[in-house]
Amino acid sequence: RWGTLCQAAVLSLWRPTLAERTHGFLDAQLLPSDCQGGILQLDGRYTTVDEVQYQENCTLRGAPGTVVEVVGEIHFMQNAWLEGSLRFVKAKGNQKTPLPMQHRCLDVEGSLEFLDPDVEFVDCGSDSTDDGGAFYVEQNVT
Repeated sequence: RWGTLCQAAVLSLWRPTLAERTHGFLDAQLLPSDCQGGILQLDGRYTTVDEVQYQENCTLRGAPGTVVEVVGEIHFMQNAWLEGSLRFVKAKGNQKTPLPMQHRCLDVEGSLEFLDPDVEFVDCGSDSTDDGGAFYVEQNVT
């Protein structure tokens, strides 16, 4: 009981700053288009405006709560690894300008491997997407 009271007291004293409360929720940054050293560390909220291509092998590593809003497809020209917390979400338009998206969120020309992942695909692809929905992999998925 004493531990619960102490925990409640600490929590009542801690107030996150506005930046901590809104980190990554108001303004999404553009998803970087290069994967230097083979690893792209992501933390926060990202968006793709056009197709993003990674020419070399690449690991996308997401910090907890990382979200990628996909307008333009993410295309790996070689192998891809997804690690950590990554949520790929189809971008939504509004009533005046709906976003047509008949492509998947990820397209991998090589193999795709999930490394200790917490990966989610939301509304990616559609019934009219060739060869499936959320992602397409030319070789192996592990």
